[in-house]
Amino acid sequence: MRRHTIASSRASAALRLASLSTSNTSSLVAKRSLTPAVSQLVTASGASMIILSASKGHQVSEEDAGSGGGRFSVTIDNILTKRRSAFDLDGNGAISVAELYRGLKAQVVRDSEGRQTPWLSRILMVGDFDIF
Repeated sequence: MRRHTIASSRASAALRLASLSTSNTSSLVAKRSLTPAVSQLVTASGASMIILSASKGHQVSEEDAGSGGGRFSVTIDNILTKRRSAFDLDGNGAISVAELYRGLKAQVVRDSEGRQTPWLSRILMVGDFDIF
């Protein structure tokens, strides 16, 4: 079964955030079918962009049987809602790109025992800033 999620949101007038998640599929199938979608997203927008992927290209994104969702999606939800204060390291009430990725990567790698590593790519941007 192939299930892909490409979520894109306008974080500001000059930034797009894309979240990629592929669950229950081989990494080869995922890589082939997501590549055109990512290329279209990147070339069509022309804006600065952050792409968060559920796993590296050679890995399969795992489901978390206890929570009924993918490890990546469930962890993002926890960081932004239930456990937000634990991940807001500077205490300013917002989650920055670095805070999100640091927490996301650490938790997903730990929970998957190293089988899944989220990936972050920045297009036309540098530095850290609050995003959520």
